[in-house]
Amino acid sequence: MANRKPRAGRLTMFERKWISILKNSDELDVTRPFTASQAERALLGYRNPDNNMALRYPPNKFRLNYVFKKSELFQRHQDIYGNNNWTLKEACE
Repeated sequence: MANRKPRAGRLTMFERKWISILKNSDELDVTRPFTASQAERALLGYRNPDNNMALRYPPNKFRLNYVFKKSELFQRHQDIYGNNNWTLKEACE
């Protein structure tokens, strides 16, 4: 048997697409702290430039928190209530 990474360690095609949409989004600035709810609203408002269609499988805020945690591109900051705020690591350094 081959040793493969568990699926939780890799980003799927959809998750990579969501992150690239958020990084190129005009609605959300990923260099400043944002919540998963704000990212969800940005993805729900996204329209494909080629055919003006929305995302086929949009994520919810819980899935986005999981994706940001799984991705190594984002840094997590928690507020005093334990809510996650995310920032792009490139902007922090």
